[in-house]
Amino acid sequence: MEEYIKKLLEQVRFEKAHKAIGDEIRSHIEDQIEENISEGMEKEAAEKAAVEDMGDPVETGISLDKIHRPQIAWGVMVTAIVLGVIGLVINILLKKEIEGGYSQYFVSGYNDRGYASFIINVVLGIAVMMILYLIDYTVIAKYSEIIAIFVIATRIAVYFAYKSTREMIIANSFAEIPFLHRYLSFFVTLPMLIYFMIPLFAGILYKYKGQKYTALFKSLVWIVLTYMCGSFGSMYSSAIIIAICMLIELSVAIKKEWIIVLKIPSMISVWTLLTVVPAGITMFMYKHTLFDQDTMNGLRWVLSLRFDYKRAADTVKAMKLFGNGTINYFDGTVPVLTKLYIVDVGDITFDIAAVWGLVAAFAVIAAVAGLIVLGFVAVSKTKNQLGLIMGSGCMMWLAMNAVCGISSDFITLPAIVDGFIPFFSNYSSAVVVVPYAFLGIILSIYKYKNAYPEHVDISIRSKDKDFAV
Repeated sequence: MEEYIKKLLEQVRFEKAHKAIGDEIRSHIEDQIEENISEGMEKEAAEKAAVEDMGDPVETGISLDKIHRPQIAWGVMVTAIVLGVIGLVINILLKKEIEGGYSQYFVSGYNDRGYASFIINVVLGIAVMMILYLIDYTVIAKYSEIIAIFVIATRIAVYFAYKSTREMIIANSFAEIPFLHRYLSFFVTLPMLIYFMIPLFAGILYKYKGQKYTALFKSLVWIVLTYMCGSFGSMYSSAIIIAICMLIELSVAIKKEWIIVLKIPSMISVWTLLTVVPAGITMFMYKHTLFDQDTMNGLRWVLSLRFDYKRAADTVKAMKLFGNGTINYFDGTVPVLTKLYIVDVGDITFDIAAVWGLVAAFAVIAAVAGLIVLGFVAVSKTKNQLGLIMGSGCMMWLAMNAVCGISSDFITLPAIVDGFIPFFSNYSSAVVVVPYAFLGIILSIYKYKNAYPEHVDISIRSKDKDFAV
């Protein structure tokens, strides 16, 4: 039997698939041996017959080689690149609309976030996507705890460095400090690394496989730490979305019995402990002004409406399916085109609808939704549980940001519900690069969808280069 399997595997060029194929073939042969023995055959004869029933090892191996070679999710990759190019064109055109300077109502945000930076970020994002595609996602999971500790420690260190530098500026007004202040502020307000806690957390949970309530407690600590670090600089909306994605991953891990606890009571307790309780405590302390001044100011901002409700409502009502609508002011004597009345430049689908009409905005929304669906479909094709949860966490983050971003574009909502439109929004480097990075992880998971079995070994001490069971 082993000689047959060895010869068969020699035909399969993708070595990472050898373990999964070998286990599957061995299982089939052993089942057939047992069946042959039950029919009265001697063990040696039963094994020989079972091996012969499998067919020629060379032909079988060649067939399996075609099936288990690395795969590329071309639909996801091509769509992401195309959307990046379309997003670039839209940002350029919107910037030109604003540079026309026709109306006092324009917000000059696009002048601060020029399309040159968007080009750089898109190119960088695609490069990161391709690098992560080439990296085996099980390697990321293998070192997940080490990388996560680095991410948390770096986030804390940079935040307090920024905070102390800001205090120095205020106290001394040093001429040399502002540059450093802006440099640190860039990394504090754009916490790109903290987003990667979502795929890293899937690896951490997988390492807890087989453990009980101690693992559950450690998982909650990771979520709380990530939220606290993610909310530095009043980035509450981003931190909440990250924490929810991690909670979903934890819930799936409990359901799949990675962590062996009472399923329903544990999931109810975890969600209550990390959502209802913190929200209640926060609102109580906010209402009674028990936070420090900086925290109170940050909470006032995220709980307040981001712009004037009437102006937003009037603009939405005036939008047409195609082209500009018209808003009439001062008893209808002053008509203003919707494209000259963009309420919040950061809201990309709102801006598109105001300038080119609702159909154009809906086309963008449909394209993003289609890519997210493609991503979920690609993830669902893997039989490996680690890849399934890691990929689902990444896609859930993209989906939640898209839903929040579209909702906040057309409805006046508190900033805490804010999100962005992946591949179109140009708020920062993070919102452009991270979606591509997450798609790179998805591509890596899809690449090995036929290589890895349901479970793999990702322990650092493992000597098996294929992370086999």
